[in-house]
Amino acid sequence: MENKRKSYLISVLFSLIVTLFMILTMSTNMLKGLDYAIYDNFYEKENSFSQNIVIVGIDAETLSTIGEYSSWDKRKLYAEAINNINEYNPSVIGVDVLFTGTSYETSDQMLVDAVKNKNNVVLATEIGFVDEVVDGVHQKVMKIDRPYDALYEAAGESNLGFVNTSSDKDGILRRATLNATYDGVSYSSFGEQIYKKYADSNDLDYSGYKTNSKYLINYNGKPEQGYQVIPFSRVLSKEFDTSCIEDSIVLIGFYATGNAYNKDNPDEYYTTISHNVKMFGVEIHANIINNIYNDSFVNNANVFIQYIFNIIFICAIIFVITRLKFLYSTIVAFTAILFEFILGIILYNANVFYPTTSLCLIILIGYIIVVVYNYVREKLEKGAVIKTFKQYMAPQVVEAFMKDNKQSSNLVGERRDVACLFVDIRGFTRMSETLVDPVKVVKILNDYLGMTTKQIFDNDGMLDKFIGDACMAIFNAPFDIDDYEFKAIKAGLGIVKYGEPIAKQVFEEYGITIGFGVGVNCGEAIIGNIGCDFRKDYTGIGDTINTASRLESNAKGGQVIISEETLNRVDENGNYKLKDRLIVEENGYLNLKGKAKPVLTFNVIGVKENNEVKEGENGETTNDSKD
Repeated sequence: MENKRKSYLISVLFSLIVTLFMILTMSTNMLKGLDYAIYDNFYEKENSFSQNIVIVGIDAETLSTIGEYSSWDKRKLYAEAINNINEYNPSVIGVDVLFTGTSYETSDQMLVDAVKNKNNVVLATEIGFVDEVVDGVHQKVMKIDRPYDALYEAAGESNLGFVNTSSDKDGILRRATLNATYDGVSYSSFGEQIYKKYADSNDLDYSGYKTNSKYLINYNGKPEQGYQVIPFSRVLSKEFDTSCIEDSIVLIGFYATGNAYNKDNPDEYYTTISHNVKMFGVEIHANIINNIYNDSFVNNANVFIQYIFNIIFICAIIFVITRLKFLYSTIVAFTAILFEFILGIILYNANVFYPTTSLCLIILIGYIIVVVYNYVREKLEKGAVIKTFKQYMAPQVVEAFMKDNKQSSNLVGERRDVACLFVDIRGFTRMSETLVDPVKVVKILNDYLGMTTKQIFDNDGMLDKFIGDACMAIFNAPFDIDDYEFKAIKAGLGIVKYGEPIAKQVFEEYGITIGFGVGVNCGEAIIGNIGCDFRKDYTGIGDTINTASRLESNAKGGQVIISEETLNRVDENGNYKLKDRLIVEENGYLNLKGKAKPVLTFNVIGVKENNEVKEGENGETTNDSKD
């Protein structure tokens, strides 16, 4: 009960920590750049555009035809262009150029007359704020760059619109302010003022947009794509397709890279739909007008609703993740991320921008934290158990117990094809009776058992048990290992080989001869936890195990004995697994306890490596019988 309560509190704690992190990121816009990057690359796409918008561009062709912009009699040429366009009855003409200050009197008057002619021309203004001292107090005061007085009077306030733009910190122009209010006076943007004029002339309803609000521009296409563009020079020469002008919105503006009139601050910007190629200002205004025309601006989701939904969603997801196992928590986490991503697309298609990217990242971060925490916790718990039991049980068995339920269930009981090895000291009884000091007997026995354990582990075997001076090992349990029959025999040969220094030391120190007899047998056995409720051993039982024990009983010191059945084992292709790899000598038939017929046995002399014989692996044999 205490563990469940602790687990529950940890889940709640994780949920609160991740939720607080989410609130921090939302309130500080920490991940806003990431949201914008995903918006630009995955959400923004080309949209339908109005055929009623035409751009008259001061492009490369125009500059080549008329000459450098600085050499123009600008206001005269703009007046001629406006008059020429008006001959074909456009609804509105928008001139994306600032006409501040006076120029040539004649030219100024020509532009005034052209603007007054049909009262359908919208001119550009620019709004700024400057520091001024008002009644002894420093204040931000609005400053508007309007057309020169005569032109301003000819156009009137209703035919002016501010052309200010504001890129985000990453240099991308994403938003448009359609109108602004200052000191109770409302000012329309260039695009909104043009559309108002267009709506009036075409009897369209226009309710307007919220003042001082910024709207995400839903760009209809990449730069220089979508809108019909007529070179300014062709309008002056009247050599253009006039059919597109009637009842249309005509925008006049710069359409040449670098904007020759202002090379230090050209009227071109990077946009959400193109980070590599800049879009001309006049084309951005066309997109803004198109958004108003199609009501396709992308609105920001309500911040309050975002907070409430995100808090509930994050708390629930992180809490659930902490309560589930790795596989299910992974499924829940990535399903939640996919849900958020799809929700963002659905809302975008409904012209609502809901920044899901940062939320998806927070879910991923929360998921990783939980996974790492669970991994470290389980490692520590397993480490404590493994450290305690490794000195009593084979490492493989301990690891198997610590794995999931499916793996652990294999320890309950199963039939497996295994190789079983038994080894015993020849002459041990005589040695223990001869040596009066039990400490010396234990030291010799520990050296021997340590050596046999190393050989078993080095060949991927499982140390089953010590039985006095005997040792039992099983290969291919509890896990599948490759070439386990050969590894079991190699372990036996290694025991014999590395037992020789121990036998030599015993003989030199105490004058006692000992040796090591090994029996190896392969076949099917029942493997599992065997014992009573409070004490069990993971071991093997069956004829294969018994035969291995009987073979070891008949092995002399220095011998590794196997049965004919083991020697002749074949793989699925009918190839011998051992016969072509071992050097053996026939040991004759032995009557083994529990066997109805004598068993033909072989003494393994060594192994063949690279088709060459490697003999003497087990050294000389002794003739001591088993105690």
